[in-house]
Amino acid sequence: MLLRSLPPVHFADAPIEGPPSARPRHALRKIADVALAPGEIALHRLIIGERQASPGLGRMFAEVILENGTDDIADMLKAVRLEPRLEGLPPRSVAEMLLGMVFSHDHFRLLTDDSFRPNRRALDKRIDLAIAMFCAPEAQEPQAAV
Repeated sequence: MLLRSLPPVHFADAPIEGPPSARPRHALRKIADVALAPGEIALHRLIIGERQASPGLGRMFAEVILENGTDDIADMLKAVRLEPRLEGLPPRSVAEMLLGMVFSHDHFRLLTDDSFRPNRRALDKRIDLAIAMFCAPEAQEPQAAV
């Protein structure tokens, strides 16, 4: 029932236009729309509450949702020049760190505090900051001679 109710979401289908960092930036915003939505948070609470009685439920959720999103971001990061200190690390590890930096605070607050409301402007700034911290500066396009 859980698998049938999940929308077929893939975050790797972000637009390719713009600099390479535009794809992960767009994907992280898309992930925010899905992962921090009230219905999704209610589902996460349910899965956490039921994990003792149905351990397979949590595993299935992790495989279907968490793994796919992390894999999508890892694939996108392969096309981006990472900061030198991150080069050589497995893309999946970098994707996990990036997702944690962007979403862990708001996600935990939403799970535990019914009065918390994410601030989209602050989340977008956090996404931009994370991209700037993880991705090397992009080369400027040469300007056409006039």
